Amino acid sequence: MKRRFRPLGLSLAILAVFLTLGFFPLIPALFVVLLKAEGHTIDPGESAFWLPSLVGIVVLVLSVFAWIGRPPRARSLFLIASVLAMLVTLYEAIRPARLDFSGGGISGGSLDNAFQSIQLALIPIRLLVLLYTLWYLNRAPARAYFGRPANAVKR
Repeated sequence: MKRRFRPLGLSLAILAVFLTLGFFPLIPALFVVLLKAEGHTIDPGESAFWLPSLVGIVVLVLSVFAWIGRPPRARSLFLIASVLAMLVTLYEAIRPARLDFSGGGISGGSLDNAFQSIQLALIPIRLLVLLYTLWYLNRAPARAYFGRPANAVKR
């Protein structure tokens, strides 16, 4: 059986999407869950707060499939999820979700303002990662990596 090797550019693209569009959107939700676990009363004001986290989980799962290279349609699903994650990021920047705090010892500023500032700073980085991923996954080495299995019989 012939072994397939993942091109370095593809590895960089998958890892960059994994971090910037998959893992980073989970941080605000994880922070809220941790604060609730400590007994603070923090309430995401609307359900749109959880949308980036849900899309981030989808991106994480599809990043694993893209890393493995199977099923063959993992490439297209990974690209679709990456673009969807970027659209959700832009929506979140335009219309940020608000967090409601009521007591619990949190003081010294607004957490949602801090999250908003971080999200705005990450938009150019995420956009560059998305553009690089779209470019590289449409190149021949990446298409060959996601192509037919190495042991497939040509007819």
